[in-house]
Amino acid sequence: MDETVARASHREAEEYLSRYLAAEGTDYAVMIDGPWGSGKTYFLKSFLDRRNAAVLNWDPLSASGRYWYASLAGVSNVNQIYEQFFASEHGKSGRIATEIALRASAYFSKNTVGTPADAAKIRRAMLDPRERVLVFDDLERSSMPVLEALALVYSFAKDGVKVIVIANEEEIASPVRNINKIPEEAEPARSDYERQKEKFVSKTIRVGSDPEVVLPLFTARMTSPTAKACVERSTETVLGVFRASKMQNLRSLRQAIEDFDHLVGMLEATLREHPKAVDAILVYLVAVEMEFRGGTNGMSVEGIRALRSERWSSLLGKGPSGTGVRLLASYPMVSWNDPIIPPEHVATLLKAGTIAIEELISRVQSHPAVAPPQNLAPWRALWDWTSLSRAQYVYFRDLLVGQLANRSILHPGELLHAIGEVLRLRKFGDDLINGADPDAYFRQYVDEVVADRRLQPLTELFGFSSGSHAGLVYPENDTPEFQMLRHLVREGVGKVRDAKLADMLPAFLADLRLDQRAALRLNNYGEKEGNLQGVPFLQLCDPKEFAELLVDGSTPRETVMAAFLDRYSNDVHEKSLAAEHPWVEDVEREFAVLVDREAPPYKRLLEYRQSWMKSELNKSLRRTGTPATSTAA
Repeated sequence: MDETVARASHREAEEYLSRYLAAEGTDYAVMIDGPWGSGKTYFLKSFLDRRNAAVLNWDPLSASGRYWYASLAGVSNVNQIYEQFFASEHGKSGRIATEIALRASAYFSKNTVGTPADAAKIRRAMLDPRERVLVFDDLERSSMPVLEALALVYSFAKDGVKVIVIANEEEIASPVRNINKIPEEAEPARSDYERQKEKFVSKTIRVGSDPEVVLPLFTARMTSPTAKACVERSTETVLGVFRASKMQNLRSLRQAIEDFDHLVGMLEATLREHPKAVDAILVYLVAVEMEFRGGTNGMSVEGIRALRSERWSSLLGKGPSGTGVRLLASYPMVSWNDPIIPPEHVATLLKAGTIAIEELISRVQSHPAVAPPQNLAPWRALWDWTSLSRAQYVYFRDLLVGQLANRSILHPGELLHAIGEVLRLRKFGDDLINGADPDAYFRQYVDEVVADRRLQPLTELFGFSSGSHAGLVYPENDTPEFQMLRHLVREGVGKVRDAKLADMLPAFLADLRLDQRAALRLNNYGEKEGNLQGVPFLQLCDPKEFAELLVDGSTPRETVMAAFLDRYSNDVHEKSLAAEHPWVEDVEREFAVLVDREAPPYKRLLEYRQSWMKSELNKSLRRTGTPATSTAA
């Protein structure tokens, strides 16, 4: 009985549905089939709404054009379907009708309060499906067995009621639906479904909404004037990105437009005067979002973040990965190399729906597509030097040469970018350091800015996977020459940090003598706030002086000792305090001397604390030997 129309145009689908709805004596249903997000629900509702409006225009009292809609997603029983039909019929008055049903059930059952089950029966009795079109959506997402849902559909269709089912047949009887189900609960095989469907469904029409039709509707709902104007002038480009994704999922496109609207709305003041930048953000976000929402084969959040370290060009080095090659080929209209919105911010937006707005504004304002030339850092402009004109290149090149000569680049990340650009441009025949050996040149540079402590002590730039700064991979990052110079800069940063911590140490120890709570800074993260967890500096302190701070006269200073031990238990995995480990053993030896000098009963009390210290430090420092203990007989 079932006949399938492989891919019907909207006109063809509407013509068939009109004939079906006008026919008399039907005893079958019609199915609208298509993948998730293809716009089949939107298509059908639009058609039925226009049909109903035409009927009412001819006869305002007629109900023949009305339809009842029920989504089967998550539905496990018939009453849940009738509740949706009830809402379709009564609209905003549904609550009043429900109250009437509850009171009627109470009256007929002679109870003070009617039960929901009784009310459901009365609601069903109040519904007459004749002259209505019944729409059952999301057949594949029903919690009811699919064959049971089809039987329910037929129970209406066999009595002449017009029934339209919306489904994604690819997901029906798929292995995914049968995961973790015992055999008797598993969905039927595809052949069982097809045999049952043959009895109830006359025709299956594969249809979806055209993106050209729905994109203006998505645009009409936008709230950011800048974002809306961008989509309106970039319609063909957006549709080109959508088609290039080969996913044809209009829900994903709608979500991408909504996310773009939200993002640009937050950046309205920054982007309002930069339409080309907004255009670039639009196509980048749509492409990434279509990839992200591409079902089981979609790009993961970590995959989006990894785009920041992708090598989009093979100039004098390793080329893009397989993912990079595919994206470049699929979306030639997207600027992948230097996106205005960094991939890590896009990943957070798509995963959590949040935006670190202050940080993002700073990043956007420093991008060459937005920043005025006079405000653009030379290293930033030269990062993508191939996009510059000859005049622009010479302008920023000369500025960078001047900054290097004046030793005015003091941020370690910016200095590493400058180093990478010197190495990269040298390969293209432009020597920014006039024939000097890069190792000797930058060793002298670092020595000078370390000597006067101007190099910023930003040690966090050298953590795990720290091959980039400001969302941009360092040029020449994968070369031995760059890595050697990176190590040089890292050592310089460490020297400046150690010098500043050495200056700070006397004040910290003085605070610790006066108040044990000062020790809590040893466990708190965030160096900028004066907290010192993860900052190796105690090795600069005299071990004997610190051991004496662990006791007050003859009694242990519990808060100081606990903070001291927690400092290393917190660092078991990071191992950022490795420089302090030899010093810790010296502190233990000095503490053992204090214990030896003590007299009972305080001696035994300190011995207990000494044993505790040994046990905790052995675990935290992963030691196999035995630290110093008291030498008392």
